[in-house]
Amino acid sequence: MLVYATRRSVQGFTLDPSIGEFCLSHPNLKCPDDSDIFSVNVGYYHLYEEKVRHSIDHFMAKTEGEKIYRHRFVGCMVAEIHRTLIRGGVFFYPAFGKYKNGRLRLCYECNPMSFLVEKAGAWH
Repeated sequence: MLVYATRRSVQGFTLDPSIGEFCLSHPNLKCPDDSDIFSVNVGYYHLYEEKVRHSIDHFMAKTEGEKIYRHRFVGCMVAEIHRTLIRGGVFFYPAFGKYKNGRLRLCYECNPMSFLVEKAGAWH
């Protein structure tokens, strides 16, 4: 899938191998307003700051009457953002251990992906 964003909208294109071209498959792509998916690498739970662990605990809690969240983690930011664009939810990759400033690069990971997500209406 190829996703293209302008200041006004986000368009999703899927490769059609029969003609060798990307065809518009997701016009005016919008993130769903509500979702039950969260994505974080819980394998590093013990290395995260207390506030991050508290957030993970909230998502993983299965108390009666509260919303139940499903955990999904692929380990690839592009795949995580793709799922978030299509199905909604939250993706976070907090700082931990020797990565005191996190592992995502601002210039070519965070900035372009956050632009896509913002223009798809994830933040109101």
